[in-house]
Amino acid sequence: MQELRLVNCIISPGRGLACILTKCRNLEKIHLDMCIGLRDSDISLKVIAQNCFMLEMLRISFSDEEFASFSSFTLNRILSVIQNCPVRELALDHVYLLTDIGMEALCSAQHLETMELARCQEISNEGLQLSSWFPGLRVLRLRKCLGITNDGFRTLVGSYKLDFLAIEDCPQISERAIYGTARSISFRQDLSWMY
Repeated sequence: MQELRLVNCIISPGRGLACILTKCRNLEKIHLDMCIGLRDSDISLKVIAQNCFMLEMLRISFSDEEFASFSSFTLNRILSVIQNCPVRELALDHVYLLTDIGMEALCSAQHLETMELARCQEISNEGLQLSSWFPGLRVLRLRKCLGITNDGFRTLVGSYKLDFLAIEDCPQISERAIYGTARSISFRQDLSWMY
């Protein structure tokens, strides 16, 4: 198996992914989205870090503090996957535990080329500024991130470090503030989701 995608899954208590993942050494892509009942979530990520040495894409969605029982991933386990596997693409959607400290820890991700952050409200300008330290980061997508303002792009302006920057529905970021950050830019602002 090269790709594992679980969306809106309900898994019986006592049965987790860890037992399956030990046999999936060829996994290249994993997407876990609103999987309820993953009591061994963190153990599963540990197994991925120890066994899936071909993993290039990790997508985790909806690990919200308000619904913490839906997913019990810790930042340390997500980081261990990124440090032990050649993850080139990381997408985190509604992952409350990703903070500025987590962004600093991600700076050591040698293989990371593409990062998408959606509704990660604990990241501030300081955390975003750390993205200029990511050695291989070329594509950055931000969606519905409320804690980031124009100031978050200060270290990127004029550097053209990124090949592509996409900003979608981030109310405190203006299109003008991101000029000079990437060779190609996409900017969309539809704030109807906030109301």
